[in-house]
Amino acid sequence: MVDEEPLVEPSEIFSIATNDGHLLYAEAVGTGTTPLLYLHGGPGSGCSLNQRKMFDGVATTSYLLDQRGSGRSRPLAESFEHDLATQTTANLVADLELLREAAGVDAWAVLGLSWGTTLALAYAEAHPERVTKIGLGLVTTTSTAEVAWMTETLEPVFPREFAAFRDAVPDQFRRERMVDAYGDWLATSDPTLRQQAARAWCDWEEAHVSLATGPRPNPLFSDPAFALRFATLVTHYWRNAHAFGHDDLIANATRLRGTPGRLVIGRLDISSPALTATSLVDHWPDASLEIVDDAGHGSGRGFGEALGSLISWLGETAP
Repeated sequence: MVDEEPLVEPSEIFSIATNDGHLLYAEAVGTGTTPLLYLHGGPGSGCSLNQRKMFDGVATTSYLLDQRGSGRSRPLAESFEHDLATQTTANLVADLELLREAAGVDAWAVLGLSWGTTLALAYAEAHPERVTKIGLGLVTTTSTAEVAWMTETLEPVFPREFAAFRDAVPDQFRRERMVDAYGDWLATSDPTLRQQAARAWCDWEEAHVSLATGPRPNPLFSDPAFALRFATLVTHYWRNAHAFGHDDLIANATRLRGTPGRLVIGRLDISSPALTATSLVDHWPDASLEIVDDAGHGSGRGFGEALGSLISWLGETAP
């Protein structure tokens, strides 16, 4: 029998109350000299026990936050106690400042993956003095154009899967934009309809996530509560991309002048195409971009090694 790897235990746990009814869970991993903030994907995925292992052996104290509505934070987004109006990118940025203050950190390196790259950019552009380095993997700014790409433009690439995604929407929820149709469908008070919407949305997520592996099931989506949480938060942030300032993140990257950044993406990542990352580094002269040719959205040959190298760089102390 092969022994399982020992669980990486947190060195500190935080419970942070916001002024609008959220109780945020965060934890620190490690006791290194370099503070590092990790931002998970989704939105709505929460942090996992396995993600602690990414920072094991790195010279950091890494802070992992379950963003409001997800993971071990409360209330969860699928519950009726949760007020979706409190979910804004600006509020998420404010939550990161609450964690920084609770941790007693003056400035930290920031790592974001997938949706976490959007939040990392929003945070760093709002508080550049609090960020020493930025690492972004699976880069997206969740702009209006990127949302349209993922929910409409990809139809020719996955025609059968898109047809199922489109045709699943009941007539009373059909809207001009698919993301609005699903947002309204998920907002109904009927729990059966909400669960149907979550399943259909997650089926589409599984279909288009990567050209490196093709469609692949996400085991988390087999949990109806998680699927509903994930779909609710994703559609909310996607349909409000412009209102939440996501369309300005690339142009505002000029605010990051002087802050070193490294971006890692997969060439076969059709969910987060290379155009976003290349446009970002065009506006951010202190950032570099690595494209892993055989990798998709977090999968495929070479991506794990590239991510490990990125985390090690974030943990290095500036000379």
